[in-house]
Amino acid sequence: MIDVVPASVTLTDAIIPYDVKPVALQLTLQNGGSEITFSGEIRVRTTTRPASQISSVQVVYKDRTGAGSNKISTSVKGTAAGFDDSFTFYAFSAPISSQSSISSFTVLITLGSGATESYDNNGAGFPMQDTIMLQKPQSCVTDSGGQKLLTVTAAVRLPATSAELTLSLKVPRDVITPELQSQTVAMSQKTIIGPYNIVTGTYLLEGSQAENTKFDVSAGQAKDTFKSTGDLGTTCVPLSSTGSSSSSSSSSSSSSSSSSSSSSSSTSSSSSSSSSSSTSTTLSTSRVSTSTTSQPSPPPSSTSTPSHPGYTYQGCYTDSTSARVLKGKSQSTSSNTYASCATYCTGYTYFGVQYGSQCYCGNLFSNPTAPAPKGELECNMKCSGDSTKVCGAGNRMNLFKNQAAGPMPVNNVAGWSYTGCYTDSTSARVIKDKYNYDNALTIERCAGLCKGYKIFGTEYANQCYCGNSYAGPTTKVQDGECGYTCAGNVAQACGAGNRLSVYTAV
Repeated sequence: MIDVVPASVTLTDAIIPYDVKPVALQLTLQNGGSEITFSGEIRVRTTTRPASQISSVQVVYKDRTGAGSNKISTSVKGTAAGFDDSFTFYAFSAPISSQSSISSFTVLITLGSGATESYDNNGAGFPMQDTIMLQKPQSCVTDSGGQKLLTVTAAVRLPATSAELTLSLKVPRDVITPELQSQTVAMSQKTIIGPYNIVTGTYLLEGSQAENTKFDVSAGQAKDTFKSTGDLGTTCVPLSSTGSSSSSSSSSSSSSSSSSSSSSSSTSSSSSSSSSSSTSTTLSTSRVSTSTTSQPSPPPSSTSTPSHPGYTYQGCYTDSTSARVLKGKSQSTSSNTYASCATYCTGYTYFGVQYGSQCYCGNLFSNPTAPAPKGELECNMKCSGDSTKVCGAGNRMNLFKNQAAGPMPVNNVAGWSYTGCYTDSTSARVIKDKYNYDNALTIERCAGLCKGYKIFGTEYANQCYCGNSYAGPTTKVQDGECGYTCAGNVAQACGAGNRLSVYTAV
C-alpha cells in the first residue's frame, strides 16, 4: 500500500485477527442415527499470549432447544503463523445425541493460573444448524469413463425431505482464467436413518474440476456450505440404519457430562460476567475443575528426519484442498502411519501423509507444490496411528518417493519427438507464438493446437505453448522437474511451474 492511497483518504485502524475463531466445523450422522459427530478446530491467536500459558480449550454447546451446557475437550492439532501473528489450532471430535443435537456453542479457555476466558461471539454464541449436514464419509469422487463422478450424500432432518446440491464449476475458455459457472442438482431420497432423511446427488466432472470444485448442500433456507471435492475420498462408505456407538464414544459422552456437572459453578460465573460486559471476552478467577480436563499433548519433539525403508524423503511440501498435488488415490484413517500409507500407495511413485490422518498417492505432481517456507516446522501434526511421528499439517505434506520408481514417462505423439524438460519464466516466455489454457490438456491436444509450428511445450498441467523457435534463453533440466500430470490425462507429464515439457516437429 505504498504510494497508492491519496493523502486525503483516511484509513481505518489495522485489522486485528480474532483471538478465537472456530474453523472446519462439521456435523456428521453416524450409523444407526442415534448420534452425530461434532468435529472441528478452534484457532487461538497466540501472538501476545503464548500457547504455553493455556491449560485447556473447551467447546461448550447448547442443544437444539437452546438448553444445556455440555463440554467437549480439545487437543493441540498444529500451529501456524502469518504476517505478525501466530496461532495454535485445537481440534475436537465428539459424539452428541441426534435427538437433542446442537444449536450453538461458546469457547472456554482455561489458563495455567486457573483463570478462564469465555468467547461467545459477542453474546450470540457460535451458531450451528443441524437441518442439513454433508455426509463426507458417504461422499466421494470416482472414475467414470474418463470423467469423474461426484457423489454427494447429505442428512436432512425430518420432516424435510428435499435438498439441492449446488456446484461452482471452473470451465475453460479462450483466456487464462476459467469461467465460473453454477450448477444445481436435485438430490434424491434414499432412506431414513434416525431423525434424518438420507439424500444423494451426483454430477459428472471434467478434468481438474474433480480437484477444485466448491459445492453446497441446502434444504430450504438451511445450508452446509463451501465444501470442496478435493477433500473427498475415492470411496463412498455406506451408512447403516443400524449400529451402536463404540464403548469409547460412550465413555467420552459420559466424561463430557461429568465435566459439565463439576464445572457448572465456573460456567455460571463466566455467563454472568458475559452478560454485564460489552466485549466478547470475559475473565473469571473461578478455577475450572481439572479432574476431567487433561493438558493437550504437544506435537512430537523429535528432530529426526522422517524416513521409511525403500523410500527417499523429499521434505515438507505445500498442498491445497482445492488442487491436490497427489491425486492417484487417497484415504483418511485413524491408524495412519508411514508404513500404512506406503502399503496403500503400492505401485505409485510418491506417497504423502497429511493432517495426521490423510494419505495421498501419485506418480506425478498433479498441481503446483513447493517446499514449505519454514521447512519441517510446518509439518507438525502427529500421525493418527503413531504419535511419535509427524504426518504433515493443514495443507502441508510429508512427501516420500519410491526408490524403485522408474524414469519420468515420455509421451511421444505422431509427428513430434520429445526434446526434454526446459526452464521457462512467466515474465519472459520461452515459447510464445501461440498459447492456450486447457483444463482437459493432453500431449495430443497440445500437438493438435500447435500443428504447423516447429515446437510446442506443455506447462503447469494445463498450459500449451506453440512456436517456431525459442523466444528467450532456456536451460534443459532433469525430466523429473517436469513432474505435473496433464490436466486431461494423469498418465502424461505436462511440465511444472516455470518448466516446459518440450516437443519438436519431425
